[in-house]
This record gives sequence, structure tokens and C-alpha cells, in this order.
Amino acid sequence: MGVRLPLTSSDDISCGEDKGVLKAFICSEISHPNNSTVIYSNTSDFNAIKDKLGCENAPVIDVKANKPGYDQWVTSVSIWVWEAVEMFVLLEGSIRVNPKAKREILGAAFTTSAITMAGIYGTGVALAESGKEIPRKWTDLIKGLTKLKASLCVGGWALGIAGGVTGKNELVLSGLLMNVISNTFRETGEGALITLPLILDKKYAAIALSLIPAAIIASQLIPFKPRVKNPYVKAFAWFVTATLGTGLFSGAWHEFEEVAGESSTVWDVGKHTTVGNDYEILSHEKLPMSFITPFGYRPNPTVITLTSGLGFFTFVSLASLYRFIYRVKFTGFGQIMPSEGLMEL
Repeated sequence: MGVRLPLTSSDDISCGEDKGVLKAFICSEISHPNNSTVIYSNTSDFNAIKDKLGCENAPVIDVKANKPGYDQWVTSVSIWVWEAVEMFVLLEGSIRVNPKAKREILGAAFTTSAITMAGIYGTGVALAESGKEIPRKWTDLIKGLTKLKASLCVGGWALGIAGGVTGKNELVLSGLLMNVISNTFRETGEGALITLPLILDKKYAAIALSLIPAAIIASQLIPFKPRVKNPYVKAFAWFVTATLGTGLFSGAWHEFEEVAGESSTVWDVGKHTTVGNDYEILSHEKLPMSFITPFGYRPNPTVITLTSGLGFFTFVSLASLYRFIYRVKFTGFGQIMPSEGLMEL
């Protein structure tokens, strides 16, 4: 709440007791941490009043100075949340495609995650000791390629939900495991890379963030049988799968832009939206918005990320509609036959 002062200029302040009362009141209001705004005639006049009274400016709180590594901690946790959501959805989908291979899928994910973190942390520390760092373009290119591959796989799952694709899933185990390995590598790698600066700064508590992949993998051991025959559940599953594929596809092209150069920004809703001193609450790399980042959220999309995302979602939607109308299933021998049911994920 502001305070309105009946003053038009510094000349309205008389000497004596009135000036002392005004000084005590105005200076205390300016310095009070709960007052964000003081309403007055205009800025220049009020500044003149402050100067004439001799008010000292309120101390500026520097969040980063008072909390070393604050922003890096927030970003690290947010990125890990982002990657955890992706990992959970992709592992859940992989197991539903081939339930008999659950042990192999989780084993491949855990092994890949452990090797990736050990490799990145070890390489990062070694490079830091030699005064070098991992080239950003290398990591962007790897993330882009793995996201592109994952988006195509997830898009295929969305078509399966819509069209009831079934068949001999054991035949696709090798390809499924490769998808699990590549995605776990990317998801764990991105989290480890964003946490590495904290570890290099001797904030070893950040290593605890590396337990997130293991927790996500372990969560798949909890028995859970959703009501997949419910059409609303199927519709929600399709939407989550299709939007995740969209987010991966547009995210892949954004990584390629990071290497080759970004196209122009279409809009930027989060550039000046902050809370506290400098926390960008709408950033796709920070909580709470990092929860929906895997599904394509970005406060400042470029032309390429926006068009690629919309194009992918439109294609998957139209293809899914076709598959839904003409429900088909694979016999496992390369033939396609009409089907009356939907895929039971």
C-alpha cells in the first residue's frame, strides 16, 4: 500500500518542527522493507524532497550475494525436475509398450544413468583442473539429436494410443532399449551438466541431486494399473504423449539453433516478469514452469521452435485421428487388419 503526501515540491517543506516530523515519516516509509511504493506528485519532486530532508536510500538486498550460488541451485533443481518428468513419462511408456521387458528396460536406464553421471562429473573435474571446459556446441548437438530421436518414438506411441496398435512387442525390444539408453543418457547428462558448476565450486551437497534418476527408475517398480479402458484416461494419455513428443521435437530444433544461430523471437512473456529481486518466475529453466517445459513450454519461442512444435503436434493429431477412425492392429507378420478395440497401454 502506498502513502500519498500532499506535497508538490521541496519548497513546501518548512523549517523547524514540521520538517523534523516529515523527515522521520518519509524516511521511515522509504526504508521500510514492506513498502514497495510511495505515491507522490512526481519522481523529480519527491527526489528533491528526499535530498532536502537528507534521507538515506534503503539498502538494496542482493540475493546472490547473501545466498552464494542461489540462482545456480534454483536452476539445477528446476532442470532436474524437468528431466525427471521426461524420464518418468518415457520409462512408463517404454514399459507399457513391452511389459515383459520391464527388468531389461529399468536395468538399461539405471546403468546408463550411473555411467553418464560418472563420466560427466569425472570429465568436468579433469577439464576444470586443466583450465578447460566441455564445449557447449558438443552438448547442444548431442541433446538435439537424442531429443529428435525421442520425439519420433513418442509420436509413434501417440498414434498407437489412437489406433490400437498391438502385436509381437518382443520383436522391437532392441530398438526400445536403444531409445531408453539414448534418452536416459540425455536426461541424466543435462542434469549433471547443470549441476557440475556447483560441484566444481565445492558445494558437494549438489551430488544429492544425482539421486533423482535412481528415484524415478525405482518408482517404476511400484505396481500401478490405471483404468486404461476408460476413454477419458486414454484421451489424457494421448494428450500427454503427443505434447511430450511436441516438446521434444521443438526442443531438438532449439538445440540445433543454439549451434547454428537462433531465428527471431516470436514473443517473450517472461523477459521482465520477476519476483523478489531477480527470480524469473516464467523461465522454462526454473520452477514452477520447468514442470511443463518437457511438453513444449517456452516463454520466448523462436520462429523455428514454434513452427516445428505446431507442425509436429498438427501432424500427430491428424494422423491419430485417421488411426482412430480406421482402427488397425498389426498381426506381427507385417499384415494390417481392422480392429474394434483401442490399444491397452
